Amino acid sequence: MRKLFTIISLFIIVVSLSNCRKDYAPTGPDYTDYGWTFYEDGNHEDARTWFRESLDTDSSYADGYNGLGWALGYMDSMGTAFEIFGLGIAIGDSTDCYPDLLAGYVFSGHAIAEYDSVAALADEFIEHGSNWVFAQDESVNYQDVMILISASCFSIADYEKSLELVQILETDFTADIETSGGKSELSLKIEELSIKYL
Repeated sequence: MRKLFTIISLFIIVVSLSNCRKDYAPTGPDYTDYGWTFYEDGNHEDARTWFRESLDTDSSYADGYNGLGWALGYMDSMGTAFEIFGLGIAIGDSTDCYPDLLAGYVFSGHAIAEYDSVAALADEFIEHGSNWVFAQDESVNYQDVMILISASCFSIADYEKSLELVQILETDFTADIETSGGKSELSLKIEELSIKYL
């Protein structure tokens, strides 16, 4: 009788425990968290795998695009990174990682000479990323991005916007962009700031 009671008690405990445990399927944010862990350790290949898994699970999760873009960028796949950042940006500016996506788009776009696309984001970055710092590497910040956008604007002869961005970083700098000498001064200042910030 005692043995039967022990068996029944054990059965009840096992059934109770199994009813308490619920199946848990990882979500897009879960996979992205794994990805950022690998990214911060410098393991960009494994990070890329987890970010892709995140997007396979939830293709509307902006931080999945963000992480995948940065991982690809560090793996010298700038063209693909540029496309991925663009997909993330298209989700909208209400996401927490929107400034990260903009910055990644600028870095990768400038690297592959997509100057028109980068320049088109100038006002958007000023609005959303004016104090941006990359959480995974605080040495990368809005100053780097402003310089690259300014250089892209200069490359497509939008000297006015290029000067405006430089003046955000150095308020006392002036150049007469209507003259070739002024354009040359602006070009030299962009180069000087690139050495300073990039």
